[in-house]
Parts: sequence; C-alpha cells; structure tokens
Amino acid sequence: MMLLRALVGGYIRANAVRAAITFIAIALGVAIAFAVDLANGTAIASFSQSVDMVANHVNLQVLGTGRGFDERILLKVQNARGVQSASPVVEGELAIGSGANAFEGGELLHVIGIDVTRTALPDAASKASRSLPDLNRFINGGGIVISERIAREYHLHAGSALRGYAGARPATLYVAYVIPASAGADSSVAFVDIATAQEVFAHVGRLSRIDCIVDPARLAAVKRAIQTSVSPDVRVIEPRVRTSELQSLLRSFELNLDALAYVALLVGMYLIYNAVAISVVQRRSEIGTLRALGTTRTQIFAIFIMEGVLFGIAGSLAGLLLGAFLARFSVAAVSQTVSTLFVGTHADGVIYSAGAAIKAFAFGVVLAAVSAVVPAIEAATTAPARTIRAGAAFERHVPQVARGIAIAGVVFLLLAAAMSRVPAIDGLPVFGYLAALATIAGASLLTPSGLAVSLRPLQRVAARTAPAVALALRAMAASRGRFAVAIASLMVAVAMMVAIAVMVGSFRATVVAWAEETLAADLYVGTPGASDASYQGYFTPDAVARIARVSGVEAVSTYRGFSVPFRGRIVQLGATRFDTTTTPRKLRFIGRVDIAALARDMAAGDNVIVSDPFVNRFGLRPGDTFTFGTPSGVRTFHILAEYNDYSTSEGTFIMSRETFVRLYHDDMVDTVGVYAKRGTNLARLRTAVIRAAMPLAVTVTTNRELRTYVVQVFDRTFAITSALYAISIIIAVLGVVSTLIALVLERRTEIALLRYIGLRTAQVREMILTQAAVVGFLAGIAGILLGIALALLLIYVINAQSFGWLIQVRWPWAFFAEALAMVVVAALVAAIVPSNVAARIKTAEALRSE
Repeated sequence: MMLLRALVGGYIRANAVRAAITFIAIALGVAIAFAVDLANGTAIASFSQSVDMVANHVNLQVLGTGRGFDERILLKVQNARGVQSASPVVEGELAIGSGANAFEGGELLHVIGIDVTRTALPDAASKASRSLPDLNRFINGGGIVISERIAREYHLHAGSALRGYAGARPATLYVAYVIPASAGADSSVAFVDIATAQEVFAHVGRLSRIDCIVDPARLAAVKRAIQTSVSPDVRVIEPRVRTSELQSLLRSFELNLDALAYVALLVGMYLIYNAVAISVVQRRSEIGTLRALGTTRTQIFAIFIMEGVLFGIAGSLAGLLLGAFLARFSVAAVSQTVSTLFVGTHADGVIYSAGAAIKAFAFGVVLAAVSAVVPAIEAATTAPARTIRAGAAFERHVPQVARGIAIAGVVFLLLAAAMSRVPAIDGLPVFGYLAALATIAGASLLTPSGLAVSLRPLQRVAARTAPAVALALRAMAASRGRFAVAIASLMVAVAMMVAIAVMVGSFRATVVAWAEETLAADLYVGTPGASDASYQGYFTPDAVARIARVSGVEAVSTYRGFSVPFRGRIVQLGATRFDTTTTPRKLRFIGRVDIAALARDMAAGDNVIVSDPFVNRFGLRPGDTFTFGTPSGVRTFHILAEYNDYSTSEGTFIMSRETFVRLYHDDMVDTVGVYAKRGTNLARLRTAVIRAAMPLAVTVTTNRELRTYVVQVFDRTFAITSALYAISIIIAVLGVVSTLIALVLERRTEIALLRYIGLRTAQVREMILTQAAVVGFLAGIAGILLGIALALLLIYVINAQSFGWLIQVRWPWAFFAEALAMVVVAALVAAIVPSNVAARIKTAEALRSE
C-alpha cells in the first residue's frame, strides 16, 4: 500500500487532467452498458407484471390464440381434480385519444376482463385505498378501472365516460375507480367486468385465458389432464413460460443492443491501456530505483494492475450513477421499439436491477484490470540499471516483439474468417460475435506495423518540405507504441460507426424497396391504434363486402394474423386470399413460383407459404411439412413457397383465407387493401370507404403514408444504435486528448531544447496538430476498412443468423469521405489543448534539471 500511494497516488495527483479523462471514458462506457441492460430488463419485467397483474398466486394458465377459445372449457378446467380455483379472463386493447390517424397520438390500454366473483383486483390496488370500486357500475354499467396516470392525462374521474376504439368498433366505458399511483400497478392496464370485455371486444362466448391455482404437488398431473381435454390450439402452461417466450423473442434484439453498448467499454480499454502504459514509461526511472532497492517484480506488477483496477472502480461507480439517469431515456426508446415490432408492453419507469448493476460494474473493473496487464508486465520486466541510466523518456522497441504482434494480428484475422462460417447456436450468432471481436483484435494488433509503414513515406516527404512536420513524425516513430494504441482506439470507434452505418443504410434501402413492392394497394383500411404489435383490429366480412362495392374500387385484399407458439418460439400466423390478381403484387417470392398453380393449391388443402426468416429460423423449406395444432385438430401443413419479408424476425407462415376459416372458425379481418380503378381520385375514394365502413370506425391510409410510417418505425428502431456508436467516438477522442497531453508533458525537455535552437511557438503547435491529424487520418482509413469487414459480418453472419433477413449491401461512399473528414477534424479539435500546453512550456525551467 505504501508503494501504491507513492508510485500511483502521487502520479495521478500530478496528472489530474489525464486521470479525469480516463475516469470519464470508463464512466461513459459503464453508464451506457448499464442503461441498455436496465432498458432490456424493464421491457421483460413490464410484460411479466402485466401477465401476473390479476393474481400473482396463479401457477397454471390455459391460453388461447387469436380470438381465444370456447368459454365452456372453463367447466372442464374448474372440475379437474387438483384445481383449487379457476378464473376466466378476456383480454384486449382499447385505443384511446388516437383521433383520426392510427399512427399519431393516443395510446393503447391493455384491458383485462375479470370475473369479480372469482378474482379480485390486484392486491397492491386494494391495499392502496380503503374505498372500493363502485361494483354496480363496474358490473352492470360498463364500468372500467383505470390508473391515476390515465385519469390525469385524459382528464377523467369516477363517473367520467372513457371513449375509445376496440378494433374498428367504438366503445364507451364509465370510470368506476381510479387506482392510485402508489399501488404500483402498470398504468397502461385497465380492468372491466368479463361480460363487458366479451361485448366490447366481440368475444361473446369466448375467453382469452383461464388463470388457475393448482395444488403444487399435483401441478404436472393437472397440466396433462387439462391439456388432453382441450383442443390442440389451446395451451396449458405455467405463467413463467410466457415470460420466457418473450425473452426468446427479444433475445437477438437485446443481444445486439448489449453488444453495441459494450463496444463503448471496449474502446475505453484502449484508453486505460494507454494511460497505464504512458505512466509506466514516464516512471521508468522511479521503477528502476525501486527495483534496485529491493522491490520485487511481483510487487511492481501488482501496483500497476491496481492502478487499472482503481480507474475501473472509480469510473464504474460513477458510470452506474450516470447509467441510472440515462436509463430513463433508453427505457422509453427500447419499450417503444418492442411494442411496435414485437409485443405490446409498457413501462411506467425504470425497473432497477441489482444484477444489471453488478454485471456492468464487474465488466468495467475486469476490463480495466485486463487493459493494465501488458503495461504492468512491461513495468515488472524493466531492467533497473538501464532505466536509471537512460532516464524516463525512452520506449523500448524490440523487433522480434513487433513481428510477433503482427503475426498474432494475422492469426486473429484468419481465426475470424473461420468462425464466421460456424452456424448459430440455438438461433444466436455466438461465433459471429466472436468473429467480430477477433477481427477487431487482429486489426488492433496490426496497427503498430501499419503505423511504422505509413510513417516512412511521410517522413521522407516532410524532411524536404516542413521541418516541424518532420519533427512531429519522428516523435511519432519514436513513440509509435503509444500512438498505435491511440490510433487503434479511434479506429475501433470509427469502424463501429462505419459498420452500423453500412448495415443500417443497407437494411433501410432494402426495407424501402420491399415496402414499395409489397405495399401495392392504393389505400389501406385499418383500425385506430393499429400501429402497436399487440393490437388486432376486427372487420366483419360484410364490412369488407361494403368496401368492395364502393364505386372506384377495382379489387380488395384482406389479411388476418396473430402470434402463435411454434417449437418454443413465437411466430406469426397469417391468412389472405390467393385467388385474386393482387397476390403477386404484394408478396416477393424467392425462386420461381407459378402464381396460378399456387392459388389453386393454397385453396385446395392444408398448404402454406413461409417467410425467409421462418426458413432460416426453423430450417423448413418449400417441399417440407410440419404439424401444428388448430381448433380443428392437429394438422400437417405442406410448405409450397418462400417469400421475402421484413415485418417480423421470428418468421411467418400464411395459409389461404378459406383454409383459415375452415380450421379456425374465424371469419374476421384485420386489414383491408383497396386497389383503385385507373383515374380514381384517391381523396374522394378514401372518404367513400370510410362512409361504407360505418358504423365501424376505420382509418384509411394511402400506400405513400404507410410506406413513410414503415421508414419512421425503422429509423426509430435504430435511433438508440446511433447514440451508442456516438458515445464510442467520444470516448476514442478522449483517448487522443489523453495521449497527446501525456506525450507533450513527457517531451517537455525535448520541446524546450528545440525552442532554444530556433523552433517557434507556432511550429510547436504545428507539431502537435500534425500528430493529431496523422492519428485522425490513419485511424479514419483503418476504421473504414475495419468497418467494411465488420459490416459484412453484421449483414451476412450476425443479422442473418439472428433475424434471418436477407439484406442487399449498399456502400455509402459519400459517408466514408464524411466520416474520414469528421475524424480528422475531431482529432485536430482534441489537439487544441495539448498544443497550447506545449506552446506554454517554460524553456528555462524545463532545461534547468539538465
């Protein structure tokens, strides 16, 4: 501890600015990692809370899909031996405050219909207030129990009318009770009587689920007994299974976010390495003296590891505090993306997790310790006599070591190429991420050799034209180890920016092209609130027929779809008509497909088409078969064709509408596509369609508006990605500042001597700015090349294995030039402070000791 205080404590106090920069970098990396972890965990926890909202003692649930199952199943369930209680539930979404446009304003209430004779309101709500809901209004008067937030935002109170839309049908309910905020219930969940829910959501005679409390000792037997007594499409599961299915649905999305978040910490590793390495070089004389006085190599090694650990602990603690603050914004972004693309969920606030905090803190400290290992080894192996003679300002260059590092870099790149060919493990691209890490490691290890090769021609040119530039380049060659680390740090940050830009840009262009081809109808008829993944709108066949008869309508297409479990995952089941001329215009088939033959075969039997993510996820291709439980029994479906799709990453299988109605006894429709006759005025047709659908409340959107919305959802989805790689750039720029300041302070005697022999103040600044420009330029070029390699891994390995999407690569050449210019400018801006420090060195004071 005495040595640690003397050798590390004093040095940090003397170099407070660089210590602060390293501290900030670690804090930023830990903060963003912690915030993203909290956001992911909150999305899962919010869904779990909504699942267990009514009865937290439920240990078995009977679940239906689509419009649920026959309520007569309740008698079978409650009479099963071992079932202590069985509570029926009807669930649905009520769109409120959304106005005329389904994509703007308002929100969705997750409405749970309960039987108050069997089930109470949430325990927390009952304990929060001594008053009880108006049960008469709740049961007989279309009553609804809402949260305090909803009451406040929509100016409601007990007795107020709450108007909204259940699918296409307007609904009016009356507030029976307002749950106080102190109850801790999800503010987007509301409660109604089960009979009210059945009427509002057109579920008369049907249930969404049955919550059961079963003797734990007989749980497995009861589960088997109930499952054999219900139809194959009804599942009997434990509540935790629903949460695990959501985790399975989101794990690729979460893993990608986590990987991007921890890149910021990876960039911070270079900064810690550089900070400790520079401190080792600057204290070589002290290290040599201590070694000569009897300090062991192990003690020296431990001291510098502790320096890294101290940075890690301090930075990680600050990062946890900052991350807890940033989580409020990341939770909103992640929850919105999850609700739009995957499953309806809502988070009133951050759900803090001790596990996420421990994970982020441990990563910060461990990475800091690992970053200090190489400099610590160098310090421990320092020869005492040599350092005492040579002083502090020397950096060892061992050709054999340099060659070994370069060879190791090549080995890592070859290893990355090999790992990129390994398939996913349970749908996760584990080796894809390892290949990306190996690529980054290989490029980083090749940086010193790349810097040495790049400096030689620059030095030859500068020697004849610019003396100050030549001096700057010579200093870089003398300290190329530390400059290489600064370049590698900035290179990784630039590479991530380039890789994400290429992947997102390519994906966006692919999705736009897909939307232009598949959203071929002139108008799309939907229901208010239909922009949420959990929402289903219900049109009756007669409403579709009325729309089809509107003057100016050439044809209509319909679609019905909902989520279903398939082989332990959640996929989409869809139904549409194939005997119309519109089908070829709305599906992009992969391979040759005879549309006329496909239409005949789809209507003839249990045949389906599947999306390419479905094929990649389950390995089922055209010509294969699979079994699936329906209300009409377990059926064997034949896959006839594969089509390209970007609406869901888990996959979709589509059957003909005739097959769906026959098997599911469900003739409802979610959306209607309207194809106008040539020359028809779309504005007038939109009005006519709205009138034809009355008394149903519908929204009619043009294909241009819908395509714009698709792009908006895409951009919103990747907004948090942009923030993550921006933070990586900030951390890397901090590394440039730290490196340049350290080198200026280390070479203050050399700079003072140059001033004595005629170097002007402006030329001193020119030297530092030259070094910054070279660092920025080389890091930019290397970062673009590394980014291209990582982009190919992201597109063809990681995203293909995670989501199953086929993305066409688009190379943003203009962005590459902008990125290079931005990095050089950022490095020059970072060099302003170090150049001023160098220019203000007092010559006489710096040379007095000499």
